Amino acid sequence: MKFSQMALLIVVSSGLCGSAMANFFHNPNTNTNLNVGSAPSPTPEDLQAAEGRLASRSDFDLTELLGKPVYGKDRSYLGSVSDVDPDRNLAAVRIASNQAVAVSGRALINDGPRVLAPSLTASDIASMPRIPESELAR
Repeated sequence: MKFSQMALLIVVSSGLCGSAMANFFHNPNTNTNLNVGSAPSPTPEDLQAAEGRLASRSDFDLTELLGKPVYGKDRSYLGSVSDVDPDRNLAAVRIASNQAVAVSGRALINDGPRVLAPSLTASDIASMPRIPESELAR
């Protein structure tokens, strides 16, 4: 008799605990809908960083970058290209404080309507020295 009651208690409690734990993967309050073992797919930049190389899309003219937004590591917005110097292979990236920093053209990738700088973060840009408006004159 005790064995059957204990077995029933184990079956009922495992059923209740199992459904309660399953709610961890679906939470409408935080808009979380996951499957067991799921993870977001890596971006091309993640794969290239894991392999230790960057995309080689350097066969573009720096003047194509003018006015385009610049996105860095983890796709964070860094600023926009305000001026370029093709002779020195530099681009002036205007940051949020309405100042500009010089970024090497080798660190930039022309990706259609935007510019990628996969090796730079917002803190890297913030630590770069500011440049005067006239220094990067074409």
